[in-house]
Amino acid sequence: MASPYMKAQEAAEYLCFASVEALYKAIPAQRIPFVRRGSRTLLFHRDRLDRWLEDQAKRNVLKLATR
Repeated sequence: MASPYMKAQEAAEYLCFASVEALYKAIPAQRIPFVRRGSRTLLFHRDRLDRWLEDQAKRNVLKLATR
């Protein structure tokens, strides 16, 4: 069974970021969920990323509806 956790490169591709660096820059501002493994490794859980994407979509719909 495959792990539900992804490293940064996989998460960046999954979320359609242009690069890992773009993902790292977006983490603080957009509150992308991650867990830290050790002092440097970030892991991203697929289900939490899916929920984050759904929340982002809902926010964007609400922004469009209030314009």
